[in-house]
Amino acid sequence: MGIIVNKPLENLKIEGILEKLKITPEPRDESIRLDKPVMLGGHWLKIAVYLHTPPSNFASSIRISDNTVMTTSRDVLETLGTDKQPSDVLVALGYASWEKGQLEQEILDNAWLTARQI
Repeated sequence: MGIIVNKPLENLKIEGILEKLKITPEPRDESIRLDKPVMLGGHWLKIAVYLHTPPSNFASSIRISDNTVMTTSRDVLETLGTDKQPSDVLVALGYASWEKGQLEQEILDNAWLTARQI
């Protein structure tokens, strides 16, 4: 599973997602920007993925590194725009996936630039 983090969807911001899901940040913290773009996470559009800084106490969270948590449950959205929001959030619709061995072969074919974890 992979998440594309550098392809913003045209005309879709975090505030638009909240509006479509009828989520109103309460109490609203005006210092938190909700006009960040939503990313196209990949071609499998079955889920939304939220990459954010800790905490990871949401219903469906996996800690990826010391600084990054991946959440797929709606409860993280309910914190956006409030003082309970994680300090940094990236919202992506969809994810990328590969057949068994496909990603490894693509790496061997130099289709990917690989780097150590930061």
